[in-house]
Amino acid sequence: MKKYYSQSIFPQENRDSNMLRKEYDTLSRYGVISKDIPDFITNNLNPAFELREYQKEAIVRFIYYISEDNQRI
Repeated sequence: MKKYYSQSIFPQENRDSNMLRKEYDTLSRYGVISKDIPDFITNNLNPAFELREYQKEAIVRFIYYISEDNQRI
């Protein structure tokens, strides 16, 4: 049985997104992407719920993309 949910109908798009993910994985692993989440973000989240690791990673990657990534579109 084929897994259609993980395949893109645009093969180039799938390759590009995998390359971007791998690039950000490397930047994160080597400490280029700061793990600090600014207080203005955490102060505006519900304190009853703790952020999960993947959520923290998504936030810091977004911050890096917006503020540091010179190749962003």
